[in-house]
Amino acid sequence: MEFSTIIKFGTIAIPSELKDKLEALNDSKVVVSIKKYRHNRSKAQNRYYWGVVVKTIQAYSKDILGEEYTKEEIHLYLVHNILERIPEVNVVMGDHILTYKDVETSKMSTEEFGEYIMKIQKHFAEKDIDIPDPDPFYGINLKEIL
Repeated sequence: MEFSTIIKFGTIAIPSELKDKLEALNDSKVVVSIKKYRHNRSKAQNRYYWGVVVKTIQAYSKDILGEEYTKEEIHLYLVHNILERIPEVNVVMGDHILTYKDVETSKMSTEEFGEYIMKIQKHFAEKDIDIPDPDPFYGINLKEIL
């Protein structure tokens, strides 16, 4: 079971649903783990990334370079060039497989993902390609993205 709460002055606020679970475990040996809460990237960030950022780069690749790439290929390009991750070669069942270690953008915090987006925008601005900011008209909050 996992829950989030706030610690103030060294005291943990325990939600009522957790109190009920603790009472059910009375006289039981349990393991308690504490870690700092972090917001993973939001659904709005995810929609903006795949629907605006990746699609803009796909359109540039097709229209300017004459090369078509899948969303996943563009994503791997960004991981390699923006996050500067180097693929590793692993042997799995006798085959050589390329993998990226610790590269799950979906596990980034909202802040980390916002920094990633800004790096992408800067990278493509240097190529005279505008990756547009999120449009509040479509229900995307710029503060939520960046």
